[in-house]
Amino acid sequence: MVTVLQQALRQRMQEMTAQWTLHGLVVFGMDGSRIDLPRTKSHEQASAPSRTPSRRTKTARGKRRAPSRQKHASHPQLWLTTLFHVSLHLPWNWRIGPADSSERSHVLDMLETLPDASLLLGDAGFVGYDFAQTVLTSGRGLLVRVGANVTLWKQLGYVRESMKTVSVWPDQAAARRDPPLVFRHVVVQGPRHPIHLIVSLPPGQRLSDRQVADVYRARWVIEVFYRHFKQTFARRKLRSHAADNARVELEWSLVGLWSLLLYASDELNRQEIPLERLSAAGSLRAFRQIARDYYHPAETSNTLRQRLRRALIDTYPRANKASRDYPQKKQTRPHRRPPQDPHRQPIPKATRTILPPTHNKGLTAFRGTRHTLYSSDLEP
Repeated sequence: MVTVLQQALRQRMQEMTAQWTLHGLVVFGMDGSRIDLPRTKSHEQASAPSRTPSRRTKTARGKRRAPSRQKHASHPQLWLTTLFHVSLHLPWNWRIGPADSSERSHVLDMLETLPDASLLLGDAGFVGYDFAQTVLTSGRGLLVRVGANVTLWKQLGYVRESMKTVSVWPDQAAARRDPPLVFRHVVVQGPRHPIHLIVSLPPGQRLSDRQVADVYRARWVIEVFYRHFKQTFARRKLRSHAADNARVELEWSLVGLWSLLLYASDELNRQEIPLERLSAAGSLRAFRQIARDYYHPAETSNTLRQRLRRALIDTYPRANKASRDYPQKKQTRPHRRPPQDPHRQPIPKATRTILPPTHNKGLTAFRGTRHTLYSSDLEP
């Protein structure tokens, strides 16, 4: 049933031709995330990590984990890998596995569901010769961020090179006599340090360096989708206690959020409103209000479509939250207590007594106020 609904939703997405491409390419972001599960025997047997991570030599920085962190690390989780349509801001396909699943294997499993000549967009976790070779040989493009763990070769003499032509050719591939993979190296200035990208476009497609940077910045929409799913849709931790039921809950939660966002996107597309202004929280609120008031007739100005048209994010400019002047230093000085007489010694607690009403001088106390009895107050 879920597979049939996925195919129907994909077909409906392809009908939105105005937002189908980005710079002439069908771009799909790929990313994975963990979904928490209740700590039950069923989940621990089915979704606990099956691989034991390699232990390194202990150093001053890498000591044994605290008990609380060990408990969190062994918490049962599901791994969700999602293919996300960048232009439409909607999911395309997903795979679910244990917490130690390989997101690259999940993407290769979903590769045949992608349109031909599409571009896959990923972060530094989607590097690897075998993964890139499988994607490129299928006729699709690849744009990923690389770090210091990837060696880029120049002037190998394999193809006609330009200033930005690089090759990925690890030692294992060279030993197997596999050909090097040719990419274009693009450096984008990030907020703190440069970002190194490698891109290989589908045959017949071209992008400038500025367009490559725009495409990579658009990858952030998949992170926003995960926030909508976990925070707004309240699926950070599933509720099912059985392993089989948890997978069903996760599948139908994804289908439900996908259908909701697709319906809202179609309504904004009819009104020629940019999809970037779609508010997932406002759309979810509109559906819940209609479902709650189904027994009462809807008002003329409060139909579902009209509610979705108003479910938009604000357009006013927002300040950069990374540069807020917090915490602010308190400017007012604290109130100084008046100096006390050094000769006035408080009565020890063991010697305090209740005096008769005639000796109540200095014993007036207010509710919520602490009063200290001094020896000078007992003088008649």
